[in-house]
Amino acid sequence: MTLHLDDGDLAGPDDALNPTAGFLYVVLWVGILVVASALLGPVWPALNPIRTLLLILRTPQQRRPMPQVGLWPAAVALGGFAWLELVAPERATLPVINGFVACYLVAMLAGSLWFGRQWLDAADGFEVYSRLMGRLSFLGRRPDGVRVRRNPLDGLDGTVTVLACASKKTRMSRFGASS
Repeated sequence: MTLHLDDGDLAGPDDALNPTAGFLYVVLWVGILVVASALLGPVWPALNPIRTLLLILRTPQQRRPMPQVGLWPAAVALGGFAWLELVAPERATLPVINGFVACYLVAMLAGSLWFGRQWLDAADGFEVYSRLMGRLSFLGRRPDGVRVRRNPLDGLDGTVTVLACASKKTRMSRFGASS
């Protein structure tokens, strides 16, 4: 028995009924990154396929020293995702989505192979945003691992650039939907 895959078999036909754009922009962005992370803590690091691949390849946490760039790479990544969703021509078509996802994966994988898994902590916009939403949750963990209720504002630690970029993207999404 053989498995034959072409463009239509893997992601479905490139038409208005294809759920890929909705999955990316609604389920991944809103459902997993915002809601699930706010309720359960940062879920994307556990779901990230790049981290899984790096664990399989047994890459070290740190391979080379990271440049002191803070979370700017993550802000750029989130800005790129916002551009994809809100500005890119044909942004709901499979070639555009697949192209963006491929470039994103290559950038994250290349950075991880060069710097180690620590690259994802600073450069993967989805991980950084998931961690931020987890820190803003009313649920937290004590150092001994026990879950506790807490003040969501206790989780703020200066990741203003990431929050501002994500907030701007959300506002622009609502503005675009209303016009």
